Amino acid sequence: MTERMQKDKKIASKFQRKFHWVLFDLDGTLANSLDVMVKVYKSFLGGFGFKGSKSEFEELNGPSLEEIVEILRKRYILKHKKSELLKIYKEELTRLYEQCVRPFPDASNVLGMFERMGYQMALVTSADEEIAKTFTTKYRWERYFKHYVCGGSVKKAKPDSAIYKFALKQIKASPDTVAVVEDSPNGVSSANGAGLFVVGVANGRPRKELLASGADEVVSEIKNVVSVIEALR
Repeated sequence: MTERMQKDKKIASKFQRKFHWVLFDLDGTLANSLDVMVKVYKSFLGGFGFKGSKSEFEELNGPSLEEIVEILRKRYILKHKKSELLKIYKEELTRLYEQCVRPFPDASNVLGMFERMGYQMALVTSADEEIAKTFTTKYRWERYFKHYVCGGSVKKAKPDSAIYKFALKQIKASPDTVAVVEDSPNGVSSANGAGLFVVGVANGRPRKELLASGADEVVSEIKNVVSVIEALR
C-alpha cells in the first residue's frame, strides 16, 4: 500500500467515526491562561538571573509542572533541590491563576452544548491537578467532566502520547469514539499519537502549526468546535 493510500485510508476511517466522548485540554483551550503561564515562567527564571524565550516557553507548553521544573533545573544548572523549585513555581502559578485566569468566551456554552447533546467529557491536561480542579470548581464545570487526567497521572506528559492512552483506559473508550480539543502543537501531537481525532483551536496561532502537529481540523475559536465534531457524529 502506497503512502498516499495509507493516508487516504486513515482519513476515511476518521470520518466514519461516531464520537461519544470529547476530551478537552485546559490551558489555552478552555482557560485563557497562556499569558499567566508565560509570566510565571519568566518570573521563575528571572528569580535566578535568567531570561526566558518564546521558543522555550512553547517547548514547555505541554509537559507537566514537574517536568517543566526539572527541565529548567538541568538546563540552567539551578542549585536548589527539585522540590524547592517546584514549590516556588507552583506557588506563583497558583496565585496568578486564581487572580487572573478566566475561561475563554463561549467555553462554558460549549461545554453545556456538548452535555445537552449527550456527549461525555473528560479533562486531559498537563496542569497540576489541584490547580485544574480548583479552576473547574470555581466556574462550576466539575459537573461536565466524568474524569480528570492530569500531568501527574503519567511519567511523560504532552507531547508524549502516554497521557491520552492513559485517558482512554480511564474512560474505557475505543479511540474511534473519542474526539480531542487542543490548542498547542505539543497537545495535538500527544492526542494524534494515541490515534485520536483532534480539533485544534488556533486562538490566534497559525493554523499550519497545528495541522503540522497532526490536527485533523483547526478552528479559530472554541465556539466553532461543536459544529465540527457534531458534523462527524
